[in-house]
Amino acid sequence: MDLEMLRTRTLTLAELAEVVGSMAAQLTRREDDRVRTAPDERTLRYYQSTGLLDRPLRYDGRVAIYGFRHVLQALAVKALQGHGYSLAQAQGSLAGATTEALEALVREAAGSTPVAVPPSVAPGGPPPGPPRLDRALLR
Repeated sequence: MDLEMLRTRTLTLAELAEVVGSMAAQLTRREDDRVRTAPDERTLRYYQSTGLLDRPLRYDGRVAIYGFRHVLQALAVKALQGHGYSLAQAQGSLAGATTEALEALVREAAGSTPVAVPPSVAPGGPPPGPPRLDRALLR
């Protein structure tokens, strides 16, 4: 999984939605057609209001700036939703999770499938692979 280049990167809300959408499509399986694979900006703001996503790192004027932990949090929510968890269940499972625990959960969700960062964030990077999940996320 190629999350390393995002460790020190900061993202606007639109960039966060693009990154999470692209990466989530690669690591989640669809068990419920009511759940969207890619969260949009409104969904990410909702996640923040419910505590699923931390507050932004800072604001540049009126633009919220997000970081690596935010990417992991959103990916973890989408991975859990892909396995049939409701948002309330995901919130309970992720409450108080460390960055390391979130990263481990996301890597487990990806299994052996490499998850590529979208080209707009990693110019010249590999194209995204097909969405699939080889191993169960939670046992």
